[in-house]
Amino acid sequence: MEETFMRFAKSSGGFAGLYSQFGAYQRWCRTTFARAQFHEKTLKMVGLIDEPDCPRAGRHRELEKAEDRKSEKAVQHVLTAVRNFTNPFTITDKDRLYSLASGAPIPMGVEKDVLQAEAVGKAAKTDFIGRLQSGKPESFFDPIKRKKLKTMEACNKKVNLTSSQGKVIQYQEQSNLAFLLLVKSQCLDEPIDLEELMKYCLMPVPPSLGTPDGFFSKTNKANILHYLMEDVAPEELPYPKDALFIQDGMALLHVLTNLPPTCGEICLQILDQMVAKTHFLFLTDSYHPGSIKAQERLRRGSSEKIILAGPATRKPYDLKMFLANDDNKKQLCQLLLRVWSGQQAASRLERTEMAVLIMEGRAHQFVSMNGEVEVRELPTLYSNQEETDTRVVLYLHHAAALGYKNAVVRTPDTDIFVILLYHAHAIKLTVYLDTGSGKHRQLVNLSELTESLGEDYCATLLGYYVFSGGDCTSAFKGKGKVGPLKKLEKNPRFHKAFRQLGNNWIVNPLVLKQLEQFTCLMYG
Repeated sequence: MEETFMRFAKSSGGFAGLYSQFGAYQRWCRTTFARAQFHEKTLKMVGLIDEPDCPRAGRHRELEKAEDRKSEKAVQHVLTAVRNFTNPFTITDKDRLYSLASGAPIPMGVEKDVLQAEAVGKAAKTDFIGRLQSGKPESFFDPIKRKKLKTMEACNKKVNLTSSQGKVIQYQEQSNLAFLLLVKSQCLDEPIDLEELMKYCLMPVPPSLGTPDGFFSKTNKANILHYLMEDVAPEELPYPKDALFIQDGMALLHVLTNLPPTCGEICLQILDQMVAKTHFLFLTDSYHPGSIKAQERLRRGSSEKIILAGPATRKPYDLKMFLANDDNKKQLCQLLLRVWSGQQAASRLERTEMAVLIMEGRAHQFVSMNGEVEVRELPTLYSNQEETDTRVVLYLHHAAALGYKNAVVRTPDTDIFVILLYHAHAIKLTVYLDTGSGKHRQLVNLSELTESLGEDYCATLLGYYVFSGGDCTSAFKGKGKVGPLKKLEKNPRFHKAFRQLGNNWIVNPLVLKQLEQFTCLMYG
């Protein structure tokens, strides 16, 4: 009946509506037989029941050749698994209890509880019967103590680990996966030695260099900045006069608060913060699809694209989520160029002597004259570098060529800090780094810091910084940046290798050998 009438009489979608309406339910019951006939006829018309190419199958798809092959394959898998079970009658050591799944002897504590479980149960039964025969009614309600005997399940190994967020995560060995590994390894022409195999991590990527899903391991890069600043005496440096102010644009966009209602007013709010510096460069990244940095931004998370039709567009509900999409950031940069070159920005730009917006690697200078804004492109500042991190060096050299004595770089990015330490000795002006926020905000004289650390140390530091983990290189999990750096400082023989790292596309074999030795030193 299930294969014929009931198979086609079933209805999809449930019966909640039918039960609540009595008339509909009655009609459904009386028309079920007719609807089943229509259903079956329709399937026959389109060839979904009787296949002329497969007369053997007819209405039973499980008799087709493909199903036969599938079933036979499943049977062979079962036979192979059974044949690879541990045969309890061929084990030479009869004094131990073995697990049939793993073939390993179980711990003595588990073995003792498993073997005496029946005797312990009978003793508990005898004790309970004796309690009933004692003639004391109150003893009937006394609790029966549970016999906490270990079973074969107790052989599964459990390890507690603490994550970086302080959460305790429990990893439990799954015997079925271990058993599948055992079966497959023994079916090979040359069976794998499991004892040797278990010396290595069973992951597609070593956990010291990546995560199981294929991403790089990450570490807190800001720790290296705090470590290098420990020996710098804290002091409130006066803000240098007539200095060129270089602003990391995306860093500023992520910390904006009290946003006005429209995107155009947000652009003017950013301009109001910049014109207070008189001489400023506002930097934004370029966004190339498929680049290495694009993959890093994708790892950090992405959001949907929102169309910015113009200055009157309402502000995004969540600006940080809006900035997680590269197309959204491109639109916002284009809107900045459009708004800053409009009449509303003219009165604000009159207070500036140099106002430059850099987007997609091109520099646009704004000059306010007679209530109008003239936009001039500066070809000398063009760069096809994707990130502002490396382009900052170009802009500092340009500032020195224009006659500036000081320049302030405002960014929270540690990458820029390390890059500027490397280049500061060759830039003919005093470079300051404006970093931190709130009460932790400070102005650091990078030129003085470079002199105190030494040119060789800064060159070594840049090579080590990239080697120990960045956006495009994986960090050594659990090692961080400060600990290995202290070991590097105590072993000057490795400094030359890190200074040479990156000088050529093909790394010198001697440098590779030195880096390998340092990695061994790092892991003790």
